[in-house]
Amino acid sequence: MAKGKPKAKKSIRLKDLVAGMNNGDFVLPEIQREFVWDLDRIADLWDSIYRGYPIGQLLFWRANTNLPMYSFLDAENEDNYLFVNKKPEWTHGTLVDGAGKTIVLDGQQRLTSLFLGLYEDGVACKSRRNVKDATRKYLCVYVGKEKRENMFQWREEEGEDYIKVIKAAYGGKRGNAAKLRERLEKAEFAVPVDYVSSNSVEEVVKIFQRLNTNGRNMSNSEIFLAMWFGMDKMGTLRKKLVDLKQAFGDDFGVKDSTITQLLLFVFGDTEKKESANKVSGISRETFERISEGMPRLIEAAKATVEFLKGDCGIYSNGEMTSHNLFIPIVALFYKFNGGLPDKLKAELRCFVYRALVFELFSKSTDELLGLLKTAINDLAGKTNPSLIEQFLNSKNERIAETCFGDLKDRDPEWLDGKINDLLKIQKGSKTNLILLLLRRKPANVDGEFFDQDHLFAAKLFGKNIEKTLFEDDKGKYGVKIEKDGNVIRRLSEEEAKEWGMIATRHRNTTDYRDGGEYNTLPNLWLLDSLKNREKGKKLLDLWFTDKMDEIEDPAERKRFMNEFREDAFLEKMNNAEYLKLTNFETVFEDRKETLKKELRKLLKKV
Repeated sequence: MAKGKPKAKKSIRLKDLVAGMNNGDFVLPEIQREFVWDLDRIADLWDSIYRGYPIGQLLFWRANTNLPMYSFLDAENEDNYLFVNKKPEWTHGTLVDGAGKTIVLDGQQRLTSLFLGLYEDGVACKSRRNVKDATRKYLCVYVGKEKRENMFQWREEEGEDYIKVIKAAYGGKRGNAAKLRERLEKAEFAVPVDYVSSNSVEEVVKIFQRLNTNGRNMSNSEIFLAMWFGMDKMGTLRKKLVDLKQAFGDDFGVKDSTITQLLLFVFGDTEKKESANKVSGISRETFERISEGMPRLIEAAKATVEFLKGDCGIYSNGEMTSHNLFIPIVALFYKFNGGLPDKLKAELRCFVYRALVFELFSKSTDELLGLLKTAINDLAGKTNPSLIEQFLNSKNERIAETCFGDLKDRDPEWLDGKINDLLKIQKGSKTNLILLLLRRKPANVDGEFFDQDHLFAAKLFGKNIEKTLFEDDKGKYGVKIEKDGNVIRRLSEEEAKEWGMIATRHRNTTDYRDGGEYNTLPNLWLLDSLKNREKGKKLLDLWFTDKMDEIEDPAERKRFMNEFREDAFLEKMNNAEYLKLTNFETVFEDRKETLKKELRKLLKKV
């Protein structure tokens, strides 16, 4: 047989494929990527099987190779078959002896999906907002009489018109269940299979690059990792990759694309211009440097997480909005073997804040990473290294102009101008980032999430709001409350008219793009989700008073007051009167000055 040429086509019944999965007859070479299909795509595959649609051929590999092999699934791993927001959250199974097994080159996603649809224990499902508890879900087929566009659903339990696929597949006797059972058992619905016979890993990797899996080409990072794993003779490289990902932890989960960029940033040959955009040209020497340097790089990643949380008050990807920023930080800790001098660490903290707030990585990432790599490499070996001076002296001035204009041009007003611009940004992801950075506390504590919202509710700035406020008798804004059967107005008619004029001024400010002044940082804050729902559209002083009245212990009341002032940046607040609606302009200006001060503190040079 010619090297690399497929044998004559064969086919395998779907039920035999599932039996092979159960028996562990199929293995994955280390060059294979992870399972990536989400729950919807698994259901779509089963729907195609039900309708008798072709699901594509499988490609198996027969070879005498010492390349490490992995089992498809690891039932003993409690995290296996776990889906978060419908996406799988697990890696390959365990290292196994591949002798006598069928090596799967193309078909991992479909085979795993077949198995999961028939797995009697179902799959565990979580949402990002429910990080502690998981529910079991089972793939079910519709057995009712109506016509359905998709006959399959993931459900926590069977219903009157839905039964589990496993029950239908092995005992279906009526309607759609019998039809599905027939599809799985009969030879005319078998899946075509081709075999590749080649002992050359390099040739198989080339085949990998040509393959499509249901129209999905392999990404550069997947090709890069396949090439790297193809050199593995001991079965250790995939574990090193998993260890590197785990070093970032759940709070800073990084993608394979970022890992690929990081590896080439640290170990790639600069003269050969090896990059993540052209992985086919990576040399064997580079892969060997990567394999050798992984233990130290893992420690550098751990040091990076410790630095971000301990020195920067950055606790998750909520603040670390650009994963590309991880790359130079990890590289710097790698170069200095985990221990940065205090001055260099302080400069790095300043760089991190400015790179995030001034959006250094918003465009032309490859060019920027090349510049950062040169700057970091030049630091190594210097007796008194200065990261900022390195950036200022760089031939390419992009970093200096974007992040350090006050130092580059010795312009003391540059930073104040940047801060004034930040205070005019309309509510969005950028203002959320700034509030998170200024908060310097975890945004998710014990499952408690925080929302970005208006201190004085946005609805209070609507047109003709003064009439709504004065006439409201449903407590929508907390304007009126009922006591002893009497309605008590929170605003007099004069106060309501005064507020109407204030709202108009801050709704129609021409100096603010795409919205009014009320929609900017001086009127935005972070409040935990539960309290934010409680607050709703209520007047701020009324809501605050209600919260204080719930606390009986004087010491706890004082603590709540101090925490509120700190979290809301209300330095001058002494009581609830300060938060009255008609005092909005005073509060707005006070918060603006406080935020300026805090931003200067955050962004200042060491």
